[in-house]
Amino acid sequence: MRQDAQSSNRGIIFLNRICVFGGIVSLLGMAIIIVANVIGRYFFQSPLVATVELVGIAGAFLVSLSLLPCEFARRNVSVPVITSKLPPRALKVFNFSNYALSLIIVGVYILTGAALAWEMMIKREKTTVLALPVPLFRLVWVVGCILLFVILFIHMIETTRGKKQWNR
Repeated sequence: MRQDAQSSNRGIIFLNRICVFGGIVSLLGMAIIIVANVIGRYFFQSPLVATVELVGIAGAFLVSLSLLPCEFARRNVSVPVITSKLPPRALKVFNFSNYALSLIIVGVYILTGAALAWEMMIKREKTTVLALPVPLFRLVWVVGCILLFVILFIHMIETTRGKKQWNR
């Protein structure tokens, strides 16, 4: 049982590294596209075709892939002024309710994102310039939210049990 937990922890840590690498690649892609667009406008008086769509694709991947590492590192918003004064039991209740509310919100994002992606697939929506399928963008967001949901759930269980945090 302990070995299964360690292997799942390694899997999540590996997935986190993939997301960080993917986010870096997306950010670099956005920067390169924008620089190429500025150079094209300045020197050749013609912008790069489909700049907005390409940056939008890279941005969708960047934001979606950055959700997991942010929660994994526990770099989310907290109010230490309030939480530092709570007794341990009240802090557990506060953290549990915070994670439960976060799970509900992320769950709603997953359901609505999947429903909108399905609707877009039925309508066969495409982007204006490159004619890329629009549901791809929505599905990237849904995958990012699913990964966030899993990590939030794990953190909620750790908070409730008072176990050692495996990502610290």
